[in-house]
Amino acid sequence: MGCMRMSNKILFLVNELESANGICCKAVMDELVMHGMQIHCISNREYHMKKEFLENEIHFYTVKSRLTYRIDSYINHKVLPHFWNRILSAFKFAINKMKLLLTYPIWPLIAPSYTSRIYRKAKKICREEKINYIIPVYTQIDTLIAANLVKRKMLEITYIPYFLDSLSGGYGPKIFSKNWLVKRGLKWERILLNKADKIIAMESSKEHHKEYSVDENYYNKFVFLDIPLLKKPRFNLATKQHDSKIKTIVYVGTLPEGIRSPKYFLKLFAQLTNLNWQLWFIGTDQCGLLNAAAAKDPRIHIVGRCTHQQALEYEAQADILLNIGNTNPSMTPSKIFEYMSWGQKIVSTYPAKDDPSNMYLKKYPNALLLDESDTNYLKTAETLVKFIENSDLVNISQDQLTDTFYKNTPSAFVEAIMKEV
Repeated sequence: MGCMRMSNKILFLVNELESANGICCKAVMDELVMHGMQIHCISNREYHMKKEFLENEIHFYTVKSRLTYRIDSYINHKVLPHFWNRILSAFKFAINKMKLLLTYPIWPLIAPSYTSRIYRKAKKICREEKINYIIPVYTQIDTLIAANLVKRKMLEITYIPYFLDSLSGGYGPKIFSKNWLVKRGLKWERILLNKADKIIAMESSKEHHKEYSVDENYYNKFVFLDIPLLKKPRFNLATKQHDSKIKTIVYVGTLPEGIRSPKYFLKLFAQLTNLNWQLWFIGTDQCGLLNAAAAKDPRIHIVGRCTHQQALEYEAQADILLNIGNTNPSMTPSKIFEYMSWGQKIVSTYPAKDDPSNMYLKKYPNALLLDESDTNYLKTAETLVKFIENSDLVNISQDQLTDTFYKNTPSAFVEAIMKEV
């Protein structure tokens, strides 16, 4: 198949536009639009979304999501009083457990009717719009299954699965062993990747696929890129709106239990007695540990779910950007590349030596890495204070960042799919 022509049409299948992976997909789609591509995208219908809409020259179509997703959307958009949110959360928990039990033999496919809705919509758009490329984004398996079915019906369409998370090397319910998850993931990959024309996966999953997929007939189709959020910010660093004596530390993102915990940094922050130090958590208000700390310390501020634009505005006001490490070496947090785009100081904790953020932040001159196993909080707090109060900031040009982290740019994705497949 030849190089992609400028008139080609691309259909993305994305589970959740408002998630971190959804933000990554938007960055890639925006870049493709800049290269003259016609972009279409199918995604979940969030509480406030229309069935179809046009945004930044991208045509979006939404489908009714799984019941548990719809409940999450109601909760996240604060549609109902807190009392009803608690009831809905309990109901969702029960549904998830029941679904997991009933769909154990076909996990991670747990909602075939939802998968069918995506497939029907994708097939319709591919026919009506004469789509050339279909790109399912893996965060849930439904998009892969739907795109694979379209490819089987329409062999002329180029099928490029895009793994922002790892299927066989990712995580799953705690009741399943790691070995079981790998075997099940590999089984699904063999089904869904055989007809792929190219497969784009994260650099963090490369060693996993070398170990488990090297003998598969689709292995040579892998192109390993990275999280595509390193790009010039949409607006310049804003003039700080707070008192210059105040040092503002900002964390943006979620805190999924068992994967990422603020415990270490909260203990560290408690050693800092200066009232001018302010700690902001943006994007999550569901962490009990964090909520308890904020109730005791007025310097800790919590902002729940917000738009990506609002999150960027908080980042622009930060003196220090905070990253909290996670326990899964295959899960690189997308926020660190957005952080680096600002050229600001970054503090990052890591619970293990193989924390995926470390390999990137060690190449970034304005970063301080803190080992969570070091329980000498007073000494570490002194190191933190020196780092933050030091006025020296290495000036990093956008060109330097791009050269160092090219695989983390949306341009790298565009280059990969524009090459011959």
